[in-house]
Amino acid sequence: MRVSSNQMSNNYLRQLNNAYGRQQKLMEKTDGSDIHRPSDNPVNCVRTMLFNSSLVQNEQFTSNLNDAVSWMKSTDSSMSQIADQLKTITERVSQSANSYQSASDMKATANEVTEIINQIVSVANGQLGDRYIFSGQSDKIRPYSSDSTGVITTTVENKIDLYSLDEDQKRTFGTEKLVVMTGSDGNTYYANPSNGEVYEKSYVTSQTKDKTPAEASIGNLTGGLFDATGTGRPFDHINTDGQYVGTGTTSIPYTDTVGGITLTLSTSTKTVVKYNGDLNKISMPIQNGGAKPESDSVNMTGADLFGTDIFGGQGSSLLNDLYEIRDKISSGDVHWLSETGITLANNAHDYVVNKESEIGGRLSSYEMTKSIFEDNNTVITGDISSVSDAKVDEVITDLQMAEIVYRLSLSVGSKILPPSLADYL
Repeated sequence: MRVSSNQMSNNYLRQLNNAYGRQQKLMEKTDGSDIHRPSDNPVNCVRTMLFNSSLVQNEQFTSNLNDAVSWMKSTDSSMSQIADQLKTITERVSQSANSYQSASDMKATANEVTEIINQIVSVANGQLGDRYIFSGQSDKIRPYSSDSTGVITTTVENKIDLYSLDEDQKRTFGTEKLVVMTGSDGNTYYANPSNGEVYEKSYVTSQTKDKTPAEASIGNLTGGLFDATGTGRPFDHINTDGQYVGTGTTSIPYTDTVGGITLTLSTSTKTVVKYNGDLNKISMPIQNGGAKPESDSVNMTGADLFGTDIFGGQGSSLLNDLYEIRDKISSGDVHWLSETGITLANNAHDYVVNKESEIGGRLSSYEMTKSIFEDNNTVITGDISSVSDAKVDEVITDLQMAEIVYRLSLSVGSKILPPSLADYL
């Protein structure tokens, strides 16, 4: 079969282009990637896209975890400082209640407590960047108003007096505090806000009880002060500041007769603080699906930090208690301090410590999860590398061979291609 010079030339040019194409494909791999288009390796291309999608998702969760851990560390640090300051207040209350101090000494201690309260609120107004830590989702709003002189407070008249219960008493009566009432017989009585039952002071304060609260009750106030049908709160005619406001049919002070004894609601003028934030949680999800505040929340609101009182006031209960302690120290009411003040101060300290433990436990969980996600990032990155990275040593060797073949092809071609007019000249 006769082979024409054109056939030789065409075959040569086709093979030369193939050699050049192989060289170009190898040149593409010098950037370290083995895949530049799906046709290079369809199976590994799909696997690479899946791995990249997993990596992006995993990196987003890791970023959420970093933010969450940072937020919770700031919260934990703030609560630790507040717990230390509350411990100092507890010590000052104990000193004031159990040792003789002059009126000037008590005033000085009250001033010290005021400064400590200012420090507590200053910590509670702390920020992470430009976001307030304890304001809930309203994190651009300062949770507690203050100025150069300290915390901005409000004086409330006719605020109900309460008796604070220790842990054993809380379990006995099913509430944190009892309402103080004065009987027509000159004795002090306590009313349970959860059910309206009224008890003699001696029963509440005794260490041992031979009767249940129901058996010891002298009567019930649910038809009056505690009649709050439809309000969602345990009291009637009492606002969230704990102030008895009365109505057109009830007068101030409130009185009621139980067991033949006329009881008068005990009220006084007190200092209160307002919480400006909200009660919403900040969620930072670390898994697919919608946010779940009960498991994804990373913040503590003011209500979490300082509690909600029995009147429904949120985010200031503990601070209001501290101001009452301050006022009682200033007035030298040693009896109240020894009977109620120490319990109130201890309860405040224990409450914050328990909340600090709660955020600390969640912080430990998030840090462990963060470590797992960081390990996953390393594993997924390795998987991507294994299916998409070029083997550089092989690429270099193959590229050198392709270059040699291409140059040889050029050399051979100079002898195969027909001479041109230039060769004759």
